[in-house]
Amino acid sequence: MIEDVVNNPNFYRADNSNSHQDALNAALATYKKGEYELALKMYMELSNYYTSPSLYLELGNCYYKLGKNKYAMEYWKKVIELDNINKTAYSNMGNLYYKSGNLQQAIENWLTALTVEPDDSKINLNLAIAYTDINNRSAAIRYYEKYLKYEENKNDEYLLIETKINNYKDIANEFLKEGANFQKASNYRAALDCYIKALANYPNYSKTNFNIGSLFFMDHNYEQAIKYWLNSYFIEDSYPKTILNLAISYDCARQFDYAYCFYARYTDYILDNKPELTKVSNRLSQIKNHLSKNPYLIDKHLERASDLYHDNDFYHARVEYKNYIMLKPDDRNIYMPIIQKINYYLNPEVKVIEELTKKAAELVQEERFAEASLLYDKAVKLCDENSVDYSNLKAKYSMCVRKAG
Repeated sequence: MIEDVVNNPNFYRADNSNSHQDALNAALATYKKGEYELALKMYMELSNYYTSPSLYLELGNCYYKLGKNKYAMEYWKKVIELDNINKTAYSNMGNLYYKSGNLQQAIENWLTALTVEPDDSKINLNLAIAYTDINNRSAAIRYYEKYLKYEENKNDEYLLIETKINNYKDIANEFLKEGANFQKASNYRAALDCYIKALANYPNYSKTNFNIGSLFFMDHNYEQAIKYWLNSYFIEDSYPKTILNLAISYDCARQFDYAYCFYARYTDYILDNKPELTKVSNRLSQIKNHLSKNPYLIDKHLERASDLYHDNDFYHARVEYKNYIMLKPDDRNIYMPIIQKINYYLNPEVKVIEELTKKAAELVQEERFAEASLLYDKAVKLCDENSVDYSNLKAKYSMCVRKAG
């Protein structure tokens, strides 16, 4: 389901002028009746007197309904110039880019829309479909799962997607278990076959990717080991063993710039292990001497990061931008905003949860518990149920409900 253009439900909220209220009501009513030419004329007349994001949004919608996509896009872009967090404009532009075959721009606009409202189930579904179109199964499943989390209408489409995703997981888990048994019995070929089948069904299990990487490393196939351990790292980026494995694999493959970056990441986890920290620090010093003699290696990370970002491969792009900053820390302030933008794309819930809890805490201080409970409830919905924050937010929500009576 790729959503059509979306009308802004808060159309009149942005306009404080009572003198144009009747004209706005009439234009909107005309639009809803399907008289788009007349509605466009009415909105254009209003634009001679004032401008607002909402007015430009409606102008874009009229042009879209009339098949004048170029002008629709121009007005939606004007909305963003005035209101750069207007989810509806980003969503509409994403829909139009998708229908014109520009999947890259569609994805980027939908991702931007989700940084404003991560629980928009329709946009998550649109992203799942777009990633399916470009054969990115991992990303597609990730957004199908977000759609299932946030969609409240459990219709036939929802139930079909839910059934498919659960089936993929069940089959993947069976192959993962079977592969682990083969691996314990040293039947590595059979283990690999099972793991590959597991990934074909559900690619987003860190353990499956980790185990495949281990098998390739045993065979001294460092390139493939790196590929699957990177996938594991993207799914679970705080597991020290994966980070060390990547560092060693890059080292063995003589890709010393990458080895340096992952050894550096690994040091964050061994600060209390002095012998291990000393060993890794010595290797970092040795590699740094090599890099100082080959500075061109550093700039290649920035080039790769830019290309990957352009291709919407945000997990790889984030790693490469961070690699570049590790190797050239003087440029940190230049590229950290890009990394932050990627973080918002990949996990928009975090920023919105922070904003909601901050505002809710202010309301609690003012003893406006009913209003605070609504914000905490929204934050709970966005939060990962397995996280510590989830329990804390649920407790605060319950407290506010209790105090609100």
